Amino acid sequence: WDDLIRNYRKYGLVFHNRSYVVADLCNGSFEEQLEYTTNALYDWLTYRNEYLETAYGKYHPTLLYNTYDSDAGWQNAYSGGCMTYHVNKLTGVSMSLENNDFDGGIEYAVSKGATLSEFAGNGETAQLSSTDRIHGLRVRLTGNVAKHFDVEYRVQRNGTWSSWQNNGARAGGASGSFIERIQVRLIKKKD
Repeated sequence: WDDLIRNYRKYGLVFHNRSYVVADLCNGSFEEQLEYTTNALYDWLTYRNEYLETAYGKYHPTLLYNTYDSDAGWQNAYSGGCMTYHVNKLTGVSMSLENNDFDGGIEYAVSKGATLSEFAGNGETAQLSSTDRIHGLRVRLTGNVAKHFDVEYRVQRNGTWSSWQNNGARAGGASGSFIERIQVRLIKKKD
């Protein structure tokens, strides 16, 4: 850690509230300061990319998901770990794994009462009908993806988040309030 700080001070980057701030250590022209800052930023991005590959694995797929509101249509796509936008009439879910170098993918199903939709996968829509709001969500990984990762997810119903579920268990309930938001994340299994 100390080596990292020394190295980035050398390039004019200093730590400030856990972020990097470019310091004006170059007394040259605007063009020289711009080149200096660009090089420092490039070095930091290179370091950050190497760190992420080490921390999460070089071949970590990107999880994307979005929800369908029967009144407003498809909402923006979110990536792993983000909470979706609150919707009043959530009737469908879609998920995909981007940059996936593993065989296999992601499958998901929604439920209303005791009725479970068929599992959809890799960008398809899981829904019971275009107007049936949903109570529950199940998500699972397939193939080699499931050997290297777990999928965790939870749902918000009536303003309250469910506990985290994983690998095919139901998040939400069989009845009662309908799902308003979802949150999904991909977790690398420990070797």
